[in-house]
Amino acid sequence: MLLNNSKSMVDKIKTVVYEGARLQGRDVGNTTIFLGDLRIATNVPNSDGARAVGTRLASQVYNKVLLASARWVGRTFVGNDWYLTAYEPILSLQGVPIGALAVGMLESQYSAVKIDMAVLLSFVLLVSCLVGVSMAGFLGKKLAHPIKELELLARRVAAGERNVQSQIESRDEIGDLAGRFNDMSRSLGEREDSIIELNRNLEQKVQLRTAELEEKNRLLVQTREELLRVEKLAAIGELAAGVAHEINNPMAIIRGNTELLQLSVPEDASNREEVDTIFQQVKRVERIVSNLQKFARREQREMGPVRLKDVDEGQMLMVQTAKDLAARGEIVLASGKGEDELIY
Repeated sequence: MLLNNSKSMVDKIKTVVYEGARLQGRDVGNTTIFLGDLRIATNVPNSDGARAVGTRLASQVYNKVLLASARWVGRTFVGNDWYLTAYEPILSLQGVPIGALAVGMLESQYSAVKIDMAVLLSFVLLVSCLVGVSMAGFLGKKLAHPIKELELLARRVAAGERNVQSQIESRDEIGDLAGRFNDMSRSLGEREDSIIELNRNLEQKVQLRTAELEEKNRLLVQTREELLRVEKLAAIGELAAGVAHEINNPMAIIRGNTELLQLSVPEDASNREEVDTIFQQVKRVERIVSNLQKFARREQREMGPVRLKDVDEGQMLMVQTAKDLAARGEIVLASGKGEDELIY
């Protein structure tokens, strides 16, 4: 088939590819056959409306398609318009590129399609946004209502109200959250009641312990006063014991001398009454001393053997007087185990 200036082949290809699509009275697509870099058949019009046969390939397309035997797709200026064109190499039987087949579409058509698609997509996007916003508002309101209800209930619990229960009964996560909130509110009320009861019992125990402590303090004060009184009495007793001890020694001498006087003075003597009076007063003093010793819880003195060398001067005088009376035969002395021991 002779392709040089063949109209039927390129027109048939254009019809198959573009299906007669037109834009503003013009075909939107074109087809061209190149022999080498020369356009030998095309339906691209010139400025005068004739077919643009005889024009050449651009150098970059030539290098890509005929020299590199590769496809080239890009934006080209053909005739009077810009086209989006694809170039495919035509190979000989030996596989050597001898020409090219090019199909192109008006860029304005592509731009129009882009605009139409953009408008369509914008419209779809707008409708989708409106529908989405509406659905989001509806769903948001539906979801926010139980959440706001839970928030209000939580505020009531935070304000101190107890046994607050939610009436949400949905079977989704919100319903589960409402159930957990009810459990929490119930548990919080029970714990608060338990704490109140515990505080009440604690107050009663504190009052009881306070009363016991006051009673113990009172007993402690009483015991302290008793100890002070006992200490005073002990001090008085020690003083009385000391006084009684100091009085006993001279009173023993006085009593002994009085008894010697009673032995030496006859019953019918004129001064016998005074001697007896002295003896009675000595006994009275001894009773007073004995009472002081009893108060001091001291044992009474017991009579017994003594060593004459350990007694004081007054006692030695009493012993010497006894010896003189014995020498005159008025009293009888009994000897002890030694010369320094004397009992009368």
